[in-house]
Amino acid sequence: MEIKELLLEWQDVLQCDVPLCAGTILTELEEWDSLSQSGMAGFFDRKLGIRLSSDEIAKCRTVRDLLALAGKA
Repeated sequence: MEIKELLLEWQDVLQCDVPLCAGTILTELEEWDSLSQSGMAGFFDRKLGIRLSSDEIAKCRTVRDLLALAGKA
C-alpha cells in the first residue's frame, strides 16, 4: 500500500476531516482517542497484517511514527 493511500485510509479510520501528513501530531487531533487508537490497531491487523496493541499505537506521537510501524518510513 502506498503512503498516500495509507494516509487516506487512516484519515477515514480516525474520521478526521483534516488531511494527514507525516508531520501531523496525533495528540493535536481531536479524533485521536482510545477508540480511534483501537480502530487503528484493527486496521494494521486487517489491512497490513501487522498485529499491534492499542497501547503500541497510543505511543505514536506523529503520523510518521505510524508510518514507521507500517514499515513505510
